[in-house]
Amino acid sequence: MKSAPSAPGDPFCRLCLKTGDLDVSEAFFEMLGMTQVARDDKQVCLRFDGKDGGVLEGVPTTLVFSKTEDGQRPTRSGVLDHLAICTVSVDEAAEMVRAAGGTIVKEPVPMFGTRIMGLEDPASGLPVYLVETAGFQAGTGA
Repeated sequence: MKSAPSAPGDPFCRLCLKTGDLDVSEAFFEMLGMTQVARDDKQVCLRFDGKDGGVLEGVPTTLVFSKTEDGQRPTRSGVLDHLAICTVSVDEAAEMVRAAGGTIVKEPVPMFGTRIMGLEDPASGLPVYLVETAGFQAGTGA
């Protein structure tokens, strides 16, 4: 794969994860506003530049997915517990996910002084939580 260095302002170089299906993981994270910056038959590199202008917001982030050797979904032991992504509104994000054909595994609910909703990358099994930033930053979520 052509080298895909982290974007200017990335708080870390890369977060590397395993997936059973590159296409499914890529489609899932593109639904959340990430774009492909490099790909080969074993890896896909996706980036969110933090300037979506829509319902998502946050710092630039780079994810690299490597396909498991057997093509199976990775087991949950010894992997990242979850990924949290900031959003302006979990309700608007839920509409965006539904419109893109995504599945919400935890409907928007108040939690930790803000509102969150849960998704899951079907190919990697990685839980992804969308967190409403206004309530989280102010500590006054609905």
